[in-house]
Amino acid sequence: MPLMLLTKILYPFSYLLLKTTSVIDKRINNQGTEVSIEEISKALDLTEENSNEEEARMLKSIVEFGNTDVKEIMISRVDTVAIEEKTNLKDVLELIVESGFSRIPVYKEKFDNVSGVLYIKDLIPHLEDDKFFDWRKTCRPPYFIPENKMINDLLKDFQKKKNHIAIVVDEYGGVSGIVTLEDVLEEIVGEINDEFDDDKNIYSKIDDSNFIFEGKISLIDFIKVVKGEPDYFDDIKSESDTIAGLILELEGKIPDIGSTTKIPPYTFKIESSDSRKIKRVKVSIDEAR
Repeated sequence: MPLMLLTKILYPFSYLLLKTTSVIDKRINNQGTEVSIEEISKALDLTEENSNEEEARMLKSIVEFGNTDVKEIMISRVDTVAIEEKTNLKDVLELIVESGFSRIPVYKEKFDNVSGVLYIKDLIPHLEDDKFFDWRKTCRPPYFIPENKMINDLLKDFQKKKNHIAIVVDEYGGVSGIVTLEDVLEEIVGEINDEFDDDKNIYSKIDDSNFIFEGKISLIDFIKVVKGEPDYFDDIKSESDTIAGLILELEGKIPDIGSTTKIPPYTFKIESSDSRKIKRVKVSIDEAR
């Protein structure tokens, strides 16, 4: 009885308080708040001392995820394994075993004419068939995307289409390379290695300040290895996506073996090259950076 009496006495006050809170909430929601990626990144910097290195890296990757386009993470055409339509089944199987890939683009005459994607699991049921079996019948239609597609949008498309690989094309319709679901996820969780991956093919660490990199390594992956700033080369490079491309852009030619290019705090020394490309680069980092 006393409780009911108290409820009746306080009801006008609680009703007024609820209404006031509702009005304030609506005004706050209508006003909205825009927070930039830069502001979020600064906030994350403040929390780094309370987080371990891996947690901090992953949080930053999530923040920058929606600001990364496909061109930055794709596998370039020169490093893409693909099959020409006229290849016989025996050679196709040899290529599959050698590459270790589960999905391989198929093209007609030249790589710019991608006609399909061979899923190895689709081919397995036919391995006992006649050697003249037309393996092209198992190919799936290719999924084409532009270089400037944002990877957060691509991830949604992969989920919706239940697809794991896309063919990246430039503004002229030529094939720039491919991008896979694994490439997208690695932007958040870091490098995903399977039994076919070999880190030594990409880089080797001499000590904390010296590394040997393959020229084809992307600038994004390079920055991750040396723990540099994600946008460090943005004001220096133009269209370059790899270490080799950046050096070629700055030097205007393929440098001689032993020559160096300095972009403080990094010094790039050409370890191996030929008349067509830079193959291997030694990178030294100034400890005073």
